[in-house]
Amino acid sequence: MEILKKMLTWTLYLKPVVLLFNGDGLFFPFISGKNFLFRALVDLSLVLFIAVFLYEGRLQFKKTWLNFAVLGFLISVLIADTFALNPFKAFFSNFERSEGFVSIFHLSAYFFILTTFFKQEEKKWIGFFSALITTSFASILFSLVQLGGGAVINQGGTRTDSVFGNSAYFAGFLLLSFFVALLLWSKKNFSLKHEATIFFTGSFLYLLVFLKYLSPIPKEMQKTGFGWLIFLIAFSYSLFLFFIKDSRNENLKKILRSFSLVAFCFLCVFLVYKTQTRGAILGIFGGILSGSIFLLFCKNALKSHKKIAIAIIALLAISIGSFFAFKDSQFVQQSPTLKRLSEISWKERSTQARSIIWPMALEGVKERPIFGWGQEGFMYVFAKQYRPEMWRHEAWFDRTHNVYLDWLIAGGLVTFVFYLSFYILSILSSFKISKENPEEGAIIFALILAYGFQNIFIFDNLASYIVFFALLAYLSPVVSFSKKENLETPKKEKKKEEDPHALFFVGLILVLFVFYYSVLKPYSQNTGLIKAMQVVGTGNAPAALESFKEVTSISSSGQLEALDQYLSFASNALRSGQLPDDFKQNLLVDVDTRYRQQIQKQPYDARALLALGSFYNEFGFVDSALPLLLEAEKLSPKKQSILFQIGLVYVTAKDKEEALVYFKKAYELAPEYTQSGMLYSFAMLKFGEIGSAQELLLSYAKKGEKPESFVVKELVESNNQNIAISLLRTAIGVNPKNYEPREELFRVYVAIKQPLEARKVAEEMGQVSGLEDRAQKLLQNL
Repeated sequence: MEILKKMLTWTLYLKPVVLLFNGDGLFFPFISGKNFLFRALVDLSLVLFIAVFLYEGRLQFKKTWLNFAVLGFLISVLIADTFALNPFKAFFSNFERSEGFVSIFHLSAYFFILTTFFKQEEKKWIGFFSALITTSFASILFSLVQLGGGAVINQGGTRTDSVFGNSAYFAGFLLLSFFVALLLWSKKNFSLKHEATIFFTGSFLYLLVFLKYLSPIPKEMQKTGFGWLIFLIAFSYSLFLFFIKDSRNENLKKILRSFSLVAFCFLCVFLVYKTQTRGAILGIFGGILSGSIFLLFCKNALKSHKKIAIAIIALLAISIGSFFAFKDSQFVQQSPTLKRLSEISWKERSTQARSIIWPMALEGVKERPIFGWGQEGFMYVFAKQYRPEMWRHEAWFDRTHNVYLDWLIAGGLVTFVFYLSFYILSILSSFKISKENPEEGAIIFALILAYGFQNIFIFDNLASYIVFFALLAYLSPVVSFSKKENLETPKKEKKKEEDPHALFFVGLILVLFVFYYSVLKPYSQNTGLIKAMQVVGTGNAPAALESFKEVTSISSSGQLEALDQYLSFASNALRSGQLPDDFKQNLLVDVDTRYRQQIQKQPYDARALLALGSFYNEFGFVDSALPLLLEAEKLSPKKQSILFQIGLVYVTAKDKEEALVYFKKAYELAPEYTQSGMLYSFAMLKFGEIGSAQELLLSYAKKGEKPESFVVKELVESNNQNIAISLLRTAIGVNPKNYEPREELFRVYVAIKQPLEARKVAEEMGQVSGLEDRAQKLLQNL
């Protein structure tokens, strides 16, 4: 039994470490890889936990408010997902998000195992939080290598993302790690030995990550020196701590213990800053401020700690005041992070998107207020409540970028109340803890407020969930129903008729069932999809077809993603002039059958209807395209991309009246959307309304916007090249340094076989500063 308990302990310690794992050869490797491994570890922990629970009989669920809150949350999500518009997706999500009820189930199981098995045993919790900080340390070292140019930043640019593939995910994890490190500092039993182990293990975990990430980078691009230097520094410091840990100089050990954690916390803050994630930056500094104020008003806090709190409050006040006073200075504007902070307003692009999405989400909440739309349900709300001004942003949103609104949508008011209770009960726990340990109480208070604030501007993910649910498990015994809180629960007296072997077998079967549907089956589909995409890359179309048939036959979480890739392959294959007609016909029939089967399973998905309808429209199958697109319009009546496709169907069908109705509707929804104006003009040109089209196009040209190439082509082919030339010259006159209208004008003269005029355009372009190289290329191609 002791062996099983040790195994269970280590599987729990390994949970944070899975965040360093990325599934090479997986679709969305930064997301799906971590989630598959986490679920597998939780399932293993469940088997071990059931064995310990049944055979030892010492483990019992305590009656605590947080235990009931998590249980209520789990049940309410189950109900919400059961009655979702698409229950299958609500339960299993997709590869990109890897959430759904299966994730909430595993997180809840993870919570109950932690709080029941670890209870209030400080030694176990120190071990768990140390494993978390070890993981953070390894990810921090790799992030430093990214910033030093020794590893690729996965998102591109300068916003470090470490092993998370997303700078915002990394920032959220660092924010939580920062406060967990402070939590360990508040523990008297957390020694220099623990720190030495953290840095030693973290160094080697980092080395594994570093070496793994070098493999896909060509040798001539590898900058390994800085990466090895980071390892040597971290490893040497860990050896130094091991050497000092047994020293009799207690003052030195205390200094090193505090210094190491302060250095770690400084790295967390520095790298949150380098992620340029504003919600996390404001959250971490807001948390520090709120924790300092909390500590200041704790009656039993040490005077020295209160003085530190006053100093922190004063320093933050001065820093904030200075930032606002000098936010327009050159120093602030030259710093990418400070510049992003100074630009926070409702007019800023990402904030503007939220200001549109959040009211849309609230309309969705009004429609289904009790249990919401189920997980992954915001996509239906987004389609139905779509606002035309969203054209400036991403085409489709499946999250509100606000955790609280996400849960209101996913689970309604019932689930939202349970979720909100996590924060309320955690804050109450911090007050109770502060009576005995004011520093720990202040840190937990700060952590909850920092995390809660950050979640206003982002959506949750596995990295933050692992830490947050662990913290809830840690705090669960603090606020219980009974006044007497015994650490050990009396051993149960087993009834004679109880058969632990039979019960264990039943539990094992149930866990294997969960493992198959939440890990094994989606993993098989995920790897199968990557295989199919790789076969496409070889150019072997028949083999690719068989691979896609195989992967889309697996009904699992990535079904629509697999079908989207299948549709993309089919689109390219049908355009190919090298494939036989019978192959194309078989491919078309198979894609149609499989995609339509998926649409029948989720008939409210406007995005899927648009994808298949656009596919048919591309190849002129208007009779197949139109019903799908009209159905998509019902689900999202103001989505311009749907209206565009319907309009194009009617253009192909030569239905002037309907085509102009749809293009006009799309244009009037958002006249500032240039694409809608261009398509409306194109339709008018197609049906001979030259004057109206010219008038609309001229309004764009007067703003320096050239007609789109497909509009220019239509003007030339309809023998209206003079209109095209006039519009392009108008656009050039408004903005002479813009190369696009000049190059388009050059192509017009080439198309109408006036090479001398084309040469003049190129020569005039060459006289404009900054356009010399482009002009030279045009002349070379003439």
